[in-house]
Amino acid sequence: LQDTRHLMLPVTEDSITTALQQLRMYPLLQGYRGKPAANLQSVIRCILALQDFVRDHLDGFVDLEVNPLICTPDDAIVADALWHQSYPETE
Repeated sequence: LQDTRHLMLPVTEDSITTALQQLRMYPLLQGYRGKPAANLQSVIRCILALQDFVRDHLDGFVDLEVNPLICTPDDAIVADALWHQSYPETE
C-alpha cells in the first residue's frame, strides 16, 4: 500500500494516534463498509511494546521495520519484523 509512518523514539500514545490518523488507510482501521473497527488501543500497546524492545536492545540498534501489523477488533499482532544492528569494526 505504500502507506507508512516513521516514528522516532521516544513515542507517546498521542504521537502514535496522530501517526495512525495520518495513514490513508486510517478509515479502514475505524471500520469500513460495515466491517468492524480495529482495536486501536491494542495497536498503540503493540507499538509501545516495540518501543520497549528497542530500548532493551539499544546497543548497536539502527532501525526496526514491522510489516505487516495485523489489526483485528480484538488485538494487534506483529506478523513479521526486521531490525538492524550496526556492529563495531573489528581490526
